Amino acid sequence: MSHAPVVVIGFDAMDPTLARRLAQDGRMPALAGLFERSAWAPTRNPEGLVVGGIWPSFATGRWPGGHGFYCFRQFISGTYEIRRFTPYDIEPPAFWRVLSDRGRRCCVVDAPLARPVEAIGGVQVVDWGTHDRMLEPSAWPASSSALLARHGAHPVVGACDDYTRRGDEDGLRHALALGAARKTDLNLELLACEPWDLFLTVYSESHCAGHQFWGVHDPSWPGHDPGLRERMGDPLEATYEVLDAQLGRMLDAIDPGDTLGIKSDQKGEA
Repeated sequence: MSHAPVVVIGFDAMDPTLARRLAQDGRMPALAGLFERSAWAPTRNPEGLVVGGIWPSFATGRWPGGHGFYCFRQFISGTYEIRRFTPYDIEPPAFWRVLSDRGRRCCVVDAPLARPVEAIGGVQVVDWGTHDRMLEPSAWPASSSALLARHGAHPVVGACDDYTRRGDEDGLRHALALGAARKTDLNLELLACEPWDLFLTVYSESHCAGHQFWGVHDPSWPGHDPGLRERMGDPLEATYEVLDAQLGRMLDAIDPGDTLGIKSDQKGEA
């Protein structure tokens, strides 16, 4: 039986209220088009769900008590000792591993806080352009590593915080825009490889922009610098517009008959 592939496009920590406003104002036309012609619904995470548990819960379908990942530093169970946790501490399989084990062809690009599935039936790109990079950028199977070499490293060098610490907000804004475009280039190359059963990709530039640019965007934020806002404009909204342009590129490459999911997550909403 033939079936339409499932395409999931995620925007890590994108604020849904701001995104909807920009869509209504015509500044995120690709997203606005989806709202107009597609079914959609807001969801809310339970209160108290620590931010580090959201993506692993999405991937495994379990609450943090079931997958065991809350934060990058946690107590060792049964002790008062603290150690660094990584995606390798998440034992339940991600749903793409389950699909792969059942013969489905999956392509997963930069799912946050996800460990590599070395035997994946398809391709997985790990921590190439994620915000919380916990593993070395890599691609599985190993033969896919040439993909990353062709597209180069993500333009954000080091942590996003490093840019604002040295007062290089313009450099960060440029690196985020370039990184989003390169992510789409990588996505489009992978999309064209074969008719995937599942194609999942996540843009994390929205996460970095939210951390570093919200104080420029929001005049009521403590420490808001009117001079920086006057000089830069609104780099947070500009980053959202860049991401919308990348969404448009992705939509142009996706068959209208495919099943498409869009996920953003910020302040408890998804």
